[in-house]
Formats: sequence, structure tokens, C-alpha cells
Amino acid sequence: MFFRVFILIAILPIAALADTDISDQQAAQHLGEKVRVHGTVVRVHRTSGGVTYLDFGAPYPAQTLTGWIPADSELASDEHLAELRGKRVRLDGTVQLFRGKPEIKLMARSALIVE
Repeated sequence: MFFRVFILIAILPIAALADTDISDQQAAQHLGEKVRVHGTVVRVHRTSGGVTYLDFGAPYPAQTLTGWIPADSELASDEHLAELRGKRVRLDGTVQLFRGKPEIKLMARSALIVE
């Protein structure tokens, strides 16, 4: 019983961090963290291979954050992605660094919410 209580106490602070709300400008300061990012999409780009990129802050290559949607994501077939330009959205996920810029990989519909 003590062991289970100890594990719950040790895990609670980590779970609390998963709901950290930040702006897209703060993403680079939260590398490796699971966060909830709020920002305005300034550019939507879909590649010929079906990958979609959502740029925040400024268009690529000066973006503050990129939300990227792989072609095999359940989001990839969403016909409304192109309409996100200029919309305020929320991304839920882990911030990673790619070529010196923060990004969040979006696989589930629940990871991208229009505010």
C-alpha cells in the first residue's frame, strides 16, 4: 500500500506539468515538455506527400513554432486545415526541436483545437 501511495505522489507533479499553457513564442523554452500552446496560424502548407505544416508567429523560415501533421495522422485528411490561416488555435503535445525551431507533432484530432 505504501509503495502505491508513493508512486502516486511522485507522479502527480509530472501530470500537472502536462497541462502547462504557453504561447507559441514560449515554445522554444519548453523543449521536451508536454504543453498546451495557444497562438494564431500564419501559414498552412501541405506538401505533395500529404504532410501539413502550421506555422505560428511568422511564415517559414522565421516561425516561432510549427505544428506538423504527418500524412498518416487522422488529421491529415481534414479538409478544413487550409482554413486555419488567421485562426487562433490550441495545440496539445510535446515540443521538439527540428533544425533549430520548435515543433509539435499532431497525430490526433484532439491535439488541435480552434479557439
